[in-house]
Amino acid sequence: MRKVSRIQDNISADSRLGNFLAVFGIFIITIIMIFSSTNAVSTGVGIGKIPPNIISQSHAYGDASNVWNDFNLYSHFDQNWSGNHTEGKFILIEFLDTDCPHCWSDASTMFNIQSDIETYGITDRVELFVVATQLSIPSHETSREEIVAFQEKTNFLGCKGGNYNCMDREGGPHKFHYIDDINTTIVSDWDLPGTPFYVILSPNGIIVWDTLSAEQEETAGIALAKVICKDGGDVSICGE
Repeated sequence: MRKVSRIQDNISADSRLGNFLAVFGIFIITIIMIFSSTNAVSTGVGIGKIPPNIISQSHAYGDASNVWNDFNLYSHFDQNWSGNHTEGKFILIEFLDTDCPHCWSDASTMFNIQSDIETYGITDRVELFVVATQLSIPSHETSREEIVAFQEKTNFLGCKGGNYNCMDREGGPHKFHYIDDINTTIVSDWDLPGTPFYVILSPNGIIVWDTLSAEQEETAGIALAKVICKDGGDVSICGE
């Protein structure tokens, strides 16, 4: 009986070892696939890097102010992107503070980009997002109600230092997702210098342009057009 018991113990041990090696093998293969798909690109904020993930909740234009859904930036990346700039969907993110005077006057920038995307028929080539944060500055306290009012340009007294009605900001309604960063976790992870701050990501998530890399008088809209048209392209915006 003891001999049979030892044999059974050895079989169980071999089975556990086999299961461990199988799981470990899958883990190694997954890591290899990740590094292969990104060519071992480092994580960070800067041209040629993959930024820290943004995991929060977002508000879609038109939803009730209390309706927020889970958001994961990495889920929008296409790891199979060919690298051809005439294909895939690029991502433009603006970081703003609804109490920031510069963000107030700059709100027309994203509205104009939104309008151009629709005009040129390239809604399938660009995703727009805004990360709404709360800078550590007096009178910059915000709320989800204020963020939604800024996004949709509706009646709410509290924007631009708390003294202005959000419906009076520059530009029209922003018909794209606003992401909650009231606790400043995202801005801290990205270590940004301030707001407004713009970043353009390639379809596979690599930073291809940001505010700090902008050429003289180069706006986010101009930079986005350059990126989309880098390899030519048959959309009308590339012929201008």
